[in-house]
Amino acid sequence: ARAMIGKAAWLMTSIRADLTGDVSILQQEMTNDKRKDIIPKVKSLIRKALDHRGLMLTIKYMFKPQLIMYTDASYDSNTGNSQLGYMLLTKEEDEFKCNVLTWGSRKNARKTVSSTAAETHAYWMAIDKLAHALSIFWEIWMERRIKDARLMVDNFNAFTTIDDRGANGNELQLNPYYASIKRTKAAFNILIQWTAGMKLLADPLTKRTKTKTLLTTMR
Repeated sequence: ARAMIGKAAWLMTSIRADLTGDVSILQQEMTNDKRKDIIPKVKSLIRKALDHRGLMLTIKYMFKPQLIMYTDASYDSNTGNSQLGYMLLTKEEDEFKCNVLTWGSRKNARKTVSSTAAETHAYWMAIDKLAHALSIFWEIWMERRIKDARLMVDNFNAFTTIDDRGANGNELQLNPYYASIKRTKAAFNILIQWTAGMKLLADPLTKRTKTKTLLTTMR
């Protein structure tokens, strides 16, 4: 089981973003679940990988693309645990086509008291990765090729709080995260944009799914 999960993790990080949430969650469960419980989950993951074995990433030429980081979090109100996911892509402003550059998913190291808090942690993680990507573009003298850089978020409460006076009440502990996000935003001239829930993109990054999501994005 461990060997198959390891192979799935390699496949996920190489070309199969649609396996991101499945692999990350299964890796966490390996430490707690018994063998008889983990084997069916591994078989389900293998079936999902084989169902779309011909899927691959293609890189398209773009003259002056937008650099877009999408991030999301799934929150379990019973345990306070959350799963954070992100995807970095480039997109021509007036065209549908895009290039998927990198993606990932991990368990939040901190327990949170709300979905807004979990989303805020995801934004903090994602904007740091976006800033790192921009730094790489600057180092290779490619910054003029980037039209703009955007962080796409879908939790309206967290989005409005970033530009507001900060959190209050039970979520005061989020203020250092908001301050860090605002500093990075200003330093790298990043736009933070709210979008309606993107379930087809968010779920494969943060949950175990059975649907054919993310496949059209990756082609």
